[in-house]
Amino acid sequence: MTPEDFSTPNPTDVRSRATPAALILFAVIASLVGLDMTADYRSGTDARHLLTEGVVMALAVAGVAALWRQVRSARVHAERLSVDLEAARREARRLP
Repeated sequence: MTPEDFSTPNPTDVRSRATPAALILFAVIASLVGLDMTADYRSGTDARHLLTEGVVMALAVAGVAALWRQVRSARVHAERLSVDLEAARREARRLP
């Protein structure tokens, strides 16, 4: 194994498009439920129905928050791994 082996990019190292799509999806759901709740409230809908929609909206907002936290955590972890990888590359170059 040579130091150059460490510098070749991993062909499986690709960014996921699923996570941003899921974040957008949860945000759109929360927005649509919020708009529906507003329309229902203005039309005098039963409080139980509004409460149910409120719970659905809260779950969608919680989904956005949870996914966002996971994305941030994964990025921090990836940055740490990049630092470790660079240290390993320097070490590999130093060895005979």
